[in-house]
Amino acid sequence: MPDTFTPRLNLTKPEVGASDETWGDKINANSDAIDTQVVRRSGDTMTGNLAMGNNKITGLAAATNAGDAPRFDQVLPQSGGNVSGFIRVPGGSESAPSLQFSNENNG
Repeated sequence: MPDTFTPRLNLTKPEVGASDETWGDKINANSDAIDTQVVRRSGDTMTGNLAMGNNKITGLAAATNAGDAPRFDQVLPQSGGNVSGFIRVPGGSESAPSLQFSNENNG
């Protein structure tokens, strides 16, 4: 049976008993390939999208700079709070707005 390959990273699986002179090079190449694919737990940078599979991101620090991900409590004002500045509301129409307003405090 010749060498085979893993489906996700295409790592070489050396043929048992037939790679006496080359298995070390194959394992080293596999190690290098894995090293470029692993994301470190701290200080690394993602280079593509990350599908969360309906899982939450927890323990997120408060956003302080443009480009930071905001927490839920930063996006929605606290009870009784006010929102200032421009708010962009995509979609909807005058007859069926995507955001409803109340005159409760406006008389």
